[in-house]
Amino acid sequence: MTITVPPLFTSTVSDNPADSSAGKVTPSRWNQGNKIQMATARLIGRTSSGAGDAEEISVGNGLVLSSGSLAADIATAANIRAAAANKLIAADGVLSALSWVTVTYAATTTLDLSTFENAFITCTGNITLANPSNVQVGKTKFVLLAGNDATARTISFGANYKGDLPTQTVTSTAYLLVGLTAYTSTHIVVSSIKAL
Repeated sequence: MTITVPPLFTSTVSDNPADSSAGKVTPSRWNQGNKIQMATARLIGRTSSGAGDAEEISVGNGLVLSSGSLAADIATAANIRAAAANKLIAADGVLSALSWVTVTYAATTTLDLSTFENAFITCTGNITLANPSNVQVGKTKFVLLAGNDATARTISFGANYKGDLPTQTVTSTAYLLVGLTAYTSTHIVVSSIKAL
C-alpha cells in the first residue's frame, strides 16, 4: 500500500515590499513527492494505548488480507478433522466434519485418524484394523463396521489397540460401532456396541 502525501501549501506575505514574492501563495517543498510505504499484510491503525501516531498492525493467524479485503480463514471439514493450525471454526464446519466418511475396505485396513471423526466400512471379507496413522492424542473416533451380505465377517486389531477388544462378527444385518480413544499415539483404547 502506498499513500502519496501532496505538497503542503502555505500563503506567505513578506514584510519587505521589495520582495518579488510578497503576497504570493507558494508551495512548501519539504514533502513533495514523498510516499508512505507499508509492509505486506498490514493495516493502518493504533494498538498502543492513548492517542498518538498511526501504527502498522499485522494480520494475525486465522485472518487473510487479500485484494483489499480482510476475511477469516475458515477451516474446512478436512481441516477440522486433521486439527489444522491457524484456522477458525464455523458452526456449519463442525457439523460437516462430523459427517460419516466412507473408508474403503481392505483385508488389512490402516485407518488415517486425521481424515474422519466418524467412519463407515462395509466389509466384503474379514478385516484386520492395523495400527492407525496420524493419531491425535486425546481424541475419540468412531468406526461403524458392517458386512456386505449375510456372511459373518471377523474383525481383528493391531497391537496398538488395547482394552476389551470385540469378538463379534458383522453382516449386512449386524453392525458394530467401535470407539477408538487415543490415550497415547500407540495406546488406542477400544470400546464397542452392537449397532444393528
